[in-house]
Amino acid sequence: YNTYIMTREETKTCVGKGWSNLLDEFFDRMKEGTIVHCVKEKFGGLRIDSYGADTSDLEVEIEDKSLTICEECGEPGKPREGSLVKTLCDNHAS
Repeated sequence: YNTYIMTREETKTCVGKGWSNLLDEFFDRMKEGTIVHCVKEKFGGLRIDSYGADTSDLEVEIEDKSLTICEECGEPGKPREGSLVKTLCDNHAS
């Protein structure tokens, strides 16, 4: 079982730039020994998969916040249904 360890900057290439601050918050608050191996958008929200130190509560908190922040620009947003669910502000939803 081979897992790639993602850096803070690498995680930001996996989702829209509007969620960069959420990823920074996760990295700033995660416990020592945490290894991030996957970051993605799923069902309109940010998903962080990590192991090592227990970060499940922090992951849920950041993922919940992502459902209120536009993935494109970081402004307030909400999940929008289309061909896919995306969390977007009014501007990026139109």
